[in-house]
Amino acid sequence: MDIFVRLSQPLMLGKLLEYFKPDPTVTKTEALWYAGAVVGLNALSALLINQYIMGAFHYGMKVRAACCALIYRKSFPYNQTLTSIVLGLKTNRFDIVSVFIHHMWIAPLSALIVMYFLYAEAGYAGALGIIPVFLVVPIQGYTGKLSAIYRKHTALKTDERVRLMDEIITGVQVIKMYAWEKPFEKIIKLARKAELKIVMKSSYVRALFMTFNLFTTRVALFCTLITMALTDQKITAAKVFVFMTYFNILSQTMSTMFVRGISEVAELLVAIKRLEEFMMNEEFETISSIQNNNDSKFIDKKYAISLRQLTVKWNPSSTDTALNNINLNVARGRLIGVIGPVGSGKSSLLQTILGELNVVTGSIEINGSLSYASQEPWVFAATVRQNILFGAEYDKRRYMVDKKARINLARAVYRDVDIYLLDDPLSAVDIHVSKHLFDECINGYLVNKTRILVTHQVHHLKYADHIIIFNNGQIENEGTFNYLSASDNLYAKLLTSEPEPTDEERQKQMESVKVLRKMSIRSTKSSLASAVSELSIPESLLQEEVEEDEEEQIKMKDMQETSSKGKVHGSVMWKYFLAGGNICFVSIVLLLYALSQLMASGVDFFVSYWVNIEEFRNVSRPGNATDEVVITPSVQWSTETCLYIYGGGIVGLFIIALLRSVLFYKLAMISSQKLHDVMFNSVIRATMRFFDTNPSGRILNRFSKDMGAIDELLPKAALDAGQILLLMVGSLVLVAIVNPQFLILVAIDGVFFLLLRHVFLKSSKNIKRLEGIMRSPVFTHLNATLQGLTTIRAFGAQNILRDEFDKHQDSHTSAWFMYIAASSAFGFWLDIICFIFVAVITFSFLTFGENLGLRGGEVGLAITQAAALTGLVQWGMRQSAEVANQLMSVERVLEYKTLPQEKQPDIPKKPPKNMAK
Repeated sequence: MDIFVRLSQPLMLGKLLEYFKPDPTVTKTEALWYAGAVVGLNALSALLINQYIMGAFHYGMKVRAACCALIYRKSFPYNQTLTSIVLGLKTNRFDIVSVFIHHMWIAPLSALIVMYFLYAEAGYAGALGIIPVFLVVPIQGYTGKLSAIYRKHTALKTDERVRLMDEIITGVQVIKMYAWEKPFEKIIKLARKAELKIVMKSSYVRALFMTFNLFTTRVALFCTLITMALTDQKITAAKVFVFMTYFNILSQTMSTMFVRGISEVAELLVAIKRLEEFMMNEEFETISSIQNNNDSKFIDKKYAISLRQLTVKWNPSSTDTALNNINLNVARGRLIGVIGPVGSGKSSLLQTILGELNVVTGSIEINGSLSYASQEPWVFAATVRQNILFGAEYDKRRYMVDKKARINLARAVYRDVDIYLLDDPLSAVDIHVSKHLFDECINGYLVNKTRILVTHQVHHLKYADHIIIFNNGQIENEGTFNYLSASDNLYAKLLTSEPEPTDEERQKQMESVKVLRKMSIRSTKSSLASAVSELSIPESLLQEEVEEDEEEQIKMKDMQETSSKGKVHGSVMWKYFLAGGNICFVSIVLLLYALSQLMASGVDFFVSYWVNIEEFRNVSRPGNATDEVVITPSVQWSTETCLYIYGGGIVGLFIIALLRSVLFYKLAMISSQKLHDVMFNSVIRATMRFFDTNPSGRILNRFSKDMGAIDELLPKAALDAGQILLLMVGSLVLVAIVNPQFLILVAIDGVFFLLLRHVFLKSSKNIKRLEGIMRSPVFTHLNATLQGLTTIRAFGAQNILRDEFDKHQDSHTSAWFMYIAASSAFGFWLDIICFIFVAVITFSFLTFGENLGLRGGEVGLAITQAAALTGLVQWGMRQSAEVANQLMSVERVLEYKTLPQEKQPDIPKKPPKNMAK
């Protein structure tokens, strides 16, 4: 398309314009053939470009999906100390780079062909005209390199901010309990300031890049024309507008697509490098070689677990050990209690048995299968039943018995295995419930199983077969309950220090059960928010039996992420701009937009005006009175005067366009900062109900993906769309100036453009909203997986969660494919309308042009401006639609502005004087 179709159009146009010279060398029949060729090539270009864009985006989508799946699969054997890096990996670069990557070889090849054609037409003047393009390309290439550098730095700063936000959202209950909102607000403000400082640099580089887009083609044509004038070459419409078309092609391929390709590929390489570093990081290594599981030859072994002179570390490169010289034999069917102060190594013992820690010396032998209940409550995005079954077959009797316990304990107990590792499962429940769980479950239902119970509720351990006291990663003492109770060990004395509750206390506990049950329902809802809200497994919901208890009958409508449509009133674009400045500042930016386009269109119009003057000079006057009347008033301007006006216009265009771009990005960055601050302040001060019904991944999605779109994608798309749409308007105005009757055609096309845009936006906005909603489960599921790696590996549930992640990603990919398909269809129909527009204009000149007395300058200007619309309109409309869709991120951020807020006292109340005494 680029080499054969697009480069053939200027040749056909040049031949056509020969017919409109004062002394034409082309017959009308030949002119009609050339006009047909111009229109036919335009139609072919419209057909091919949309097929290419659709295919390229589709391919990029598949590569991105593959990389996401790869990252997720890598997260299972990943070292837990590095899991925060996973959330920072950027894969969306694959979506766009597939469009630009082929321009890396097409653009230089096209440039060589264009150089040959220009040299053939104008000699050294044509070659000199290319010099500005080739000078600008390295500059723009350097801006691309700077963008990649800033992109890498921005990614690191964004990762840090998102990590902090993740920690804040996870620990929001503690933050609210201690009223730490303001200190954390200051931390996030500093992180955000450091991030935006780099984004701002990247934006200014982008501003320079966009200015060159308006400037390069015009300065290249100026250099060619001034060289032709100084070397006394004839300046004709056929040559000038062929040159203009070639320079437009060259500018688009070299200084737009090629340079943008450099920037996108450079940023992609940064993403690939980070992905490569992630993939090369140290993996978790299991100890499966020493775990015997249910092999028949080990069933008769006396000990279920045997640790001999074992020393382990969390990090192999660290000098600190987690456990030191541990010797432990756990007999089959016994209950082993593990106690000790915080940080003494109790949980490390269980993690070692699971194979999570690095063995320095010693050996581990495990004879039997394992089940594990983690200390921290963990759920993945599914129903209560799925969280308990965790891939096991459904046994109704067993399920109904186990589901009464905390979800971590229920998940562990539901598995019928040989060894149960229980990490403090009684800590988050009241005394009555903990006694019931211990008596009925741990020491009742599992009485014949091997159990290792880590607990701080030491009074239960009177029923344990053996008790181990840990301190500083070592076994300080061990023995039976009676033996340790009689010893001098300080921690052992706690075994008998806690008396049984009295009858009165039991009555109070029974009265508080109802209150505790209400609280536990809220806790259940909080834990299951990610499950029910993210539409994780529709099929599984159908399999649920109607006999589920009331705890699972949670209103799904309250938990699902709803569309932001209708929640933000008024113009979202206007709110976005006003977030960054007052009406005066916004008006100045918009005025500079209009002024820069006025300068650009004025320069183009002046070229056609000057060409007509030069063509009159070039012909020997045959005494035609009509020609004298039309052209004589303009002949007063000399070539030098025209060059001065032309050059001044180009310099003015560069200054105004640069000022416009810089001020626009300044406005955009201030808006981005204000929107982030508003959202953060609303979230941190929201009621706990909000955090109970919204999983962390959903909230984090707005602080990561949506804020990323507002920081980088929205300003880029808005500047692109504004510049292209104004160029489009300028082209239509110039066409109408050549022949005012074309205003009718322009108006008809405008109505079709707006109608198509209206239809497309109604669809694409909802598709984009859907895409945003379907993206949240991917974040939530990944976040939940990283938090529960130990549990997942202990249960061998990697395949279950991997399949679940693939389903989430398939749903998101479906929405994204709908969006690119709708965009391609929209672009195709816009190009069809433009093709009809070009066809009507081109053939109208041959039909009515002679009667109107139009010259080659006017005809060339009209056809080149109309032909440029073919790619320009669809890209501009796409970008305007992209702006509207990216504004969904602004809408989603502003939606959080209306969250119900907790009452925030500005000044802490002083305690009464009598209390101070």
